Amino acid sequence: MALMCATSLMSLSAKAGSLSKSYSGDFVEDWSKTLESGQAKIEYGYNTWLVHEDTCYAYHSNASHYARIYNGGGAHAAGSKAAGKWSKLEVTHSGSEVTYSCEW
Repeated sequence: MALMCATSLMSLSAKAGSLSKSYSGDFVEDWSKTLESGQAKIEYGYNTWLVHEDTCYAYHSNASHYARIYNGGGAHAAGSKAAGKWSKLEVTHSGSEVTYSCEW
């Protein structure tokens, strides 16, 4: 019985999954894209309005989740949102390669 409890606790702490997309190249003009897979979706891109930003809006219809961006400034994460809600992240752009993701 103790073994069954330990196994259950371990599965609760593991990350369930992610949906991500990397982009490398010139970050000059505004752009945005959408990626969907199963119950997850990200709307990601780059904008130049006021400041140069990398943006990632993450959605999952059936799990708690959060938006994450990896850029030249490091790893950035938004607050966790409940299933069916959007987690939104906007960070100052840095570097020539950026990875945008929804983590759950």
